[in-house]
Amino acid sequence: MASSMMAAATVRAVKGRKILSTRAALTLTPNAVKKIKEILDNKSEYIGLKVSVKQRGCNGLSYTLDYAKEKSQLDEEVVQDGVRIIIDKKAQLSLLGTEMDYIENKLSSEFVFNNPNIKETCGRYCTPSSTLKSTRIGGLVFLFSWFVKYSTMSDIQVENLSPLKYDSSTPNTIQDSNKLSKSFWLGKNSVQVPNVLDPDDALMKRFQSALKEHLLRLANKLSEDILDLEAALKSTKKKHEEESLQLYYVQQEISQQQNTIEKYQNTLMKLISLREEKDQKISNIKELHKEAQKKMLEEKEKEDKLSHDLQKMTVLQNQFADWEKEIKKCLIISKKTCQKDAILQQELITEKQKRDCILFKLREEVWRLEEEITNLNEQVQLKLKEKVATSQLVADANTDLEALHREHTNLCNAWNAVVLNISKRDKIYDQLKEEREKMQQSFATMQTEIEKLKKETLKESENNENLTSLQSRVEDDIAIVSKMVTTGNARINNLESELIKITKFGERTLNEYNVAHAEYQSYLNKEEQIDKELTKLMNWKMEQENLIFEKLKEKVTHDKAARYLNKLLMSTKKMIQEQELLMVQIENSYGKNLLEIARLNTSIENEKIESQELLQRNKEKEKDISDLQKEIKKCDTIIERKRMKIISLNKMIEQILESKGGEENSPQDLKIIALEKNIQETEQNNQKAQQFWLRQQGYMVTLSQQRDEQLQQLNILNKEVMIMEQKNVKIQYQLEKFKKEDANIDKTINLLHQKLLQLNVNLTAQKELREELEDKNCIKKNEYLTSLENAEFDLVKLQSDLQVLINEKVVLNEELNAAQRESLSWEKKVQIMEETKKEIKSEHSSGGDIALMKSEIHKMEMRLSHLKRAQEKLINDMEFCVGRRDVILNKVMGKLKKNPKEQQNQKIVFSKRIKDQKLQIKQILKEIKQTESNILQSEEKMNEMLKELDEKRQALKEIEDIIPDIDQEIMKMDMLKSYKLKSLVFKQRKVKLLQDVKSGRYKMLFKNEALLNDELQNERILHSYLVHVMEQTKQDFPLLKNKVEDAVRALFIPEVERISTLLDHFEPFLIAVFLKRGLSISSFELAHRQCRFSFSLACSSRKTEVEGIKACPTFEKRHWLRAVYRLYRNVL
Repeated sequence: MASSMMAAATVRAVKGRKILSTRAALTLTPNAVKKIKEILDNKSEYIGLKVSVKQRGCNGLSYTLDYAKEKSQLDEEVVQDGVRIIIDKKAQLSLLGTEMDYIENKLSSEFVFNNPNIKETCGRYCTPSSTLKSTRIGGLVFLFSWFVKYSTMSDIQVENLSPLKYDSSTPNTIQDSNKLSKSFWLGKNSVQVPNVLDPDDALMKRFQSALKEHLLRLANKLSEDILDLEAALKSTKKKHEEESLQLYYVQQEISQQQNTIEKYQNTLMKLISLREEKDQKISNIKELHKEAQKKMLEEKEKEDKLSHDLQKMTVLQNQFADWEKEIKKCLIISKKTCQKDAILQQELITEKQKRDCILFKLREEVWRLEEEITNLNEQVQLKLKEKVATSQLVADANTDLEALHREHTNLCNAWNAVVLNISKRDKIYDQLKEEREKMQQSFATMQTEIEKLKKETLKESENNENLTSLQSRVEDDIAIVSKMVTTGNARINNLESELIKITKFGERTLNEYNVAHAEYQSYLNKEEQIDKELTKLMNWKMEQENLIFEKLKEKVTHDKAARYLNKLLMSTKKMIQEQELLMVQIENSYGKNLLEIARLNTSIENEKIESQELLQRNKEKEKDISDLQKEIKKCDTIIERKRMKIISLNKMIEQILESKGGEENSPQDLKIIALEKNIQETEQNNQKAQQFWLRQQGYMVTLSQQRDEQLQQLNILNKEVMIMEQKNVKIQYQLEKFKKEDANIDKTINLLHQKLLQLNVNLTAQKELREELEDKNCIKKNEYLTSLENAEFDLVKLQSDLQVLINEKVVLNEELNAAQRESLSWEKKVQIMEETKKEIKSEHSSGGDIALMKSEIHKMEMRLSHLKRAQEKLINDMEFCVGRRDVILNKVMGKLKKNPKEQQNQKIVFSKRIKDQKLQIKQILKEIKQTESNILQSEEKMNEMLKELDEKRQALKEIEDIIPDIDQEIMKMDMLKSYKLKSLVFKQRKVKLLQDVKSGRYKMLFKNEALLNDELQNERILHSYLVHVMEQTKQDFPLLKNKVEDAVRALFIPEVERISTLLDHFEPFLIAVFLKRGLSISSFELAHRQCRFSFSLACSSRKTEVEGIKACPTFEKRHWLRAVYRLYRNVL
């Protein structure tokens, strides 16, 4: 399913293009989202894609884009349009704020990461926007460095996705790595470091003076900057302390205010509970009162009805009585006037009765209306009373609202003061950030200077390599001279062989002793002259050896200096790597802290906006309440006006009734009907107004409840703010604790380092003791050396483990690249050396020694002149480099002064890095705890090892105490054994000689007793002299005491055996003398064998030789070996 589509992940600098404004770590374009969805289609087992670090490149880090199944703790997750991308913690530096895009062309298809925070070049080794390509069938791999492109083959349907390990430095080193052998890379021998030019050399003084001036300028600038920063730090510290005191006081005041607010809230809650209880009681009492009022009203109505009935009956009785009187009068008049009119009168009476009934009905209706009006008046009075009660309740509520508003204003004022304090704190924090960024900028300048020093050291190392090549050539010349010396020694050996022949000739002419004695003295004179020449040659040889030793010492010193410089460079490299890792960690932690602060700021702003909205709502509701109160007042005024109109109308009705005298008029009836209608309408309006009023009261209650809830929410928010402030204070206190713990950890580390130094001192003392033990006993020394070396190896392992735990994860790819380059340079040098050796050999074979010496001297002079010129040129270049460095520094400082925006960008970057570092500090603290536990375990192991060492030392001491006694006993036993063996051998030889004498084979040399006695005396004199010499040798050479005692014992054995044993015992001394004279060991062995065969024949000559030795004026106690050597050589 492989396709021909190309995909590449590219990180490039952005010029003139606007990136989408977002706070996410990575933004995706629609094309990228679409492509990622296509890649993740039908792959439910994967969450998304992950950007992770795999290997270091030539200029930093190289990254991979893989399928992701899960997310770790410190990874950054970006979700957009249903697509998920996880960013590793180490990859967040280069990807924060980038935009991911997918581009398709006719030639290729690639992912592009647009980053505005990086430039187009990577620095030292990479070209601008350089590209590297690698292919992989069946997998999708995206690799990218800081500014380097990697293009890979992509397959949409990928089943097994594994990262392709690729580095930007690999293409350059493939051809070189093929040349190197596997044994070279697997070899444990360290690469030899080239020698460094002596700093006290005259040629280096100019460069050192220029560099010193430049460094002094830099030091002065830095010291001034440091003084300014220290002054600024002191001022900021003072301000910080003052503002911290103010903050502390403000916090105390706020805490007091909070306590008072809590007390007021508690009291308010209590009052509200009491008020609710009283309201419930009042409501119950009101209900009872209303029921009692209803009963009273019902009874009053009954009484009124009964009273009206009584009044009606009394009025009817009176009217009937009046009517009867009038009727009687009328009857009397009618009786008198006319009886005819009785019928008419009765008819009139009936009509009048009808009219009276009608009038009575009208009056009843008027009375009913009056009763209703009185009832309405009573109801109006009750309503007025209720209105007064409600107005009192509203006034109480207004007073409560005003008190709450005052409290709210006080809280707002306190909150404003807190906000001002927070803004002041933010300003101080910003100032501290600016100062920190300045310090970081100074640190960056120092890093650039360190890199420049590295370059200069590399140049100096190259110069030292040239000097080492010169030194190797000088050493070759010395080797040639040593060969010349060996040829001289060979000539001396030839002369010594001639001397041996002369001695043989002397042995043949022993019978002619008198003639040969004169010749012998002449030969002795010649021999003395030769000895003088030999001494001269030896002196010359010693001088040459001294020169060689001095040059070797100089070479050793140069090597030591180079090793020291390399150690310093390695330590600086390690420190720089550690600092870079710390910077990366701090940047990660700083970025995360910035994100948290941004989130907190957004949450605070949202809360502020919500609080403002709530305040606006409260104000609007207060306005509504005021409007409702105004409307209620208007309604009250309208009701009062209508009541006044009703009262005036009632008065008008009463006046009209009084003026009419109870007569019925149609217009009055009409007015009454209209008034009744108006009364009904007013009643309806009153009912509507009452309903509206009740609704408004319910709305008021809901508004008051909402306001109470809002106040509670505000109180909760204030409490949360206070809790957050307290948490911030606690966090600061914990940070101070952590700082103190870090200081304590540093102290413990220093103490452990001191302990390690003490242990190293103890180990050196043990080494000295070990050397003494080696002098005493080689076998035991080797055995215990191995044990001590194993112990030291364990200690070194423990130290390395501690360093590994402290240094955490140190990446060594750059060091490997440097080692590869150095190894390649060294291979080239070795090839050059081999070629030069071949050329020198060819020159040796072509000409003679003198011509070679002259040509080499000429070549050396030419090289010396060329080297002097090159050194002068190098020093001039180095001075020019120092000047160039000053110019670059001035340019950089000018740019920084001109462009403050770059400083701001750097500040933003450093702030992100500081956040990342804070997070990593937490991780480091956890790891430090783990390392502490590991250190404790290692200390326990160290203590156990030390205990074992002490036990072994005690055992060693005991064995050492026993060894000398055992050695003495062994020596004694060996001496006794040798003595007994020698005595046995002598007795066996004596038996043989006696048998020869008995059989007549042995010819007597001395036939007279007188001659035998003389010979015995001479032997005794010689014996005593040799015993005296050996005793003096005991005193002069105490180390050879045992061998001298063996020789003394041999002196007490008879003559023939004593000669052979003396030869055996004098053998090491004679070898040393032969070697000092320049003779070989093979010549000594020949002489030794011939001496053993011819010693029996040379007894008489030995006698004369001993006498000559005694008579020699140059003989001294210290030169007895020379005398023995002469005797030995003459025997030869």
